Amino acid sequence: MLEAGGYSQLATQQAQIDQCKQWGAEAILLGSSTTSFPDLQKQVANLPVIELVNAIDAPQVKSRVGVPWFQMGYQPGRYLVQWSHGKTTERAVDARPR
Repeated sequence: MLEAGGYSQLATQQAQIDQCKQWGAEAILLGSSTTSFPDLQKQVANLPVIELVNAIDAPQVKSRVGVPWFQMGYQPGRYLVQWSHGKTTERAVDARPR
């Protein structure tokens, strides 16, 4: 498993895909750092790509694993409302990569 270090790391992810191919990967599980992945077809050749969370539009994507974005915001918010017992509180949730 490789991690590119956050969004805007296209070059890093492209290098990581090359590493996976060198290791003999049979498929690529891709949590894309960008909404478009130029030259993905050329890079992965015949390897199937399975998207994880962030969608890209590419014919190599054979399957997608998504998340319910509404629930990802609603459930923590619901918890904080219950936790605060109606009192005013200051909380921030920042789930962006660093």
